[in-house]
Amino acid sequence: MSSPYGDLHDDRKELPRPGLIKAALTRRITSRQGAQALHLTIRQFQCLKRRFREGGAAALRAQIATWVTTVYSGLRDVHLTEKLRERQGLDICRESIRRCGCLSER
Repeated sequence: MSSPYGDLHDDRKELPRPGLIKAALTRRITSRQGAQALHLTIRQFQCLKRRFREGGAAALRAQIATWVTTVYSGLRDVHLTEKLRERQGLDICRESIRRCGCLSER
């Protein structure tokens, strides 16, 4: 069964979900509801909304790629996903990190 909010990739466990962010941007849901659904703080969700508004899902992927190559450079996929979850509030799967191509440079 597919989520009504859509996914960044095909993996249903992966966050953030652009459809949920779009729903918040069109005021069908509140930032509080979106944050709760994604297990984020309201402030983190608002930051995701701003990034998505500025450039869509590609902007979110670019932000993750930037973190991978700067702040978290040198980390492998398992440790990287843990840090993104702990510090950025992003619950993204290891396979998605591999697919974005950021780890191939190492």
